[in-house]
Amino acid sequence: MDCFIINLGRFKDDDYTIGAFSIMNSLREEGLNVQYFSNLKDSLPLKKEDFYHQEVFNEASKAHDQLSSELLSSINSNTKFVGFSVLDDNFYASLYYARAIKSRFQNIVIGFGGPFFTNPDTLNYDYSRIDWLDFFTTGEAQETIKTIAKYKFDLASVPEIQGLSYYREGTWVIRNNPRPFDHFKPTSYTTNFDNQEEIHTSFSIGCPYRCSFCTQHFHYPEYKLVPVEDCIEILKPHAGKKLNFSDALINSRTTWLKNLCQQIIDNDLNIFWQSWFRFGDHMNDLKLLNLLYESGCRSIRFGLESASSPVLKHMRKFHNEKIIYETFNKIRDLYTDGKIMLVKLNILVGYPNESEEDFQKTLKFIYFNCDLINHVSVNSVIIQPKLDKFSAMIESGELTYSSGHDWSTKESTPEVRKSRLLKIEELLNKCKIQHDIMGNDGLDKVITQK
Repeated sequence: MDCFIINLGRFKDDDYTIGAFSIMNSLREEGLNVQYFSNLKDSLPLKKEDFYHQEVFNEASKAHDQLSSELLSSINSNTKFVGFSVLDDNFYASLYYARAIKSRFQNIVIGFGGPFFTNPDTLNYDYSRIDWLDFFTTGEAQETIKTIAKYKFDLASVPEIQGLSYYREGTWVIRNNPRPFDHFKPTSYTTNFDNQEEIHTSFSIGCPYRCSFCTQHFHYPEYKLVPVEDCIEILKPHAGKKLNFSDALINSRTTWLKNLCQQIIDNDLNIFWQSWFRFGDHMNDLKLLNLLYESGCRSIRFGLESASSPVLKHMRKFHNEKIIYETFNKIRDLYTDGKIMLVKLNILVGYPNESEEDFQKTLKFIYFNCDLINHVSVNSVIIQPKLDKFSAMIESGELTYSSGHDWSTKESTPEVRKSRLLKIEELLNKCKIQHDIMGNDGLDKVITQK
């Protein structure tokens, strides 16, 4: 029996992809042959309103040529299940591909799951018109899919499961009680993008913090951290290799992190790894940085976002200008000892309360620390009105909102954000720092339409 997991567009996002591979491992534990596809387009000629116009959606879904020929040639009479890992921005594309598959292979069971279905707003969609999808899961899906597989994907025989919504006899049964993440366990998987093999693993799910701009807590309302001894068992088969720890944060619990590093050393795993870190006083400890290095950490990714204390405070970050400069000074001390750890930063440009003075502080920080910075990912701020800080600003009139890119405050307009993206790109080029700039297309579209 064959199964397929399809991941549209966001196949390089670690925290998204790890969930898809967890499902794959669960199915393989049931003795199933599982294949993974991620090379399908996630941008299709469908607008959100098309979902509610049956004729338009039907016409768009007839264009089967968008389907990967490799996928179509792989699906056959032995294929029993096709699952889609879904985020907000690939929901409609996933519906499109699901319908195209169902129209050709009526007996295949198609299921949706992923972060999109952990958002309560998901249940407000009108699913009555979707008769080509068999089920979707809300909340934790790993054990749910495993149970469905035990019943040979015969949904009529599957017992009621918390968080499992399904289509049966022309009617959708919607369950608005997401399944809690009680069965999370670490997993690992290997990817090969651009002929570069990478091993990924994750030891936690969710995030214990609530940054003002982040939707992580909508997708994973609970934070789960795996015991260190279980992490070591996952790592042992990869001894001597390079790994990416795909956690939202690896240093949320300092004692746990120190224990993990020491166990990696004591077990002679000789791995080299990278992960996301959060700034804080604990990162200004040279002993901790040395321990990270000795355990094989060779790349630290920081969500810097800004180098201005007022902006960081509004973001609900627990660091400030003083802390980030101190952290970089400690990393520089590490370099002096010949211990090199690449530093990668994420920066948000045009945050609602970011003044030009605030922005210049970020540029100054990059310039003074360019000798340590290996890569910078720059994002123009996209407003999510469901987040409490932003919804309060909209309600008070401090922020006028039309769409994710089309919003304004006293300090930040689309034109200001576009200008700042150009300025930071100019600096990164001058400093010869590798970088990604995201948001130009969205801002250009907004500015052009005005």
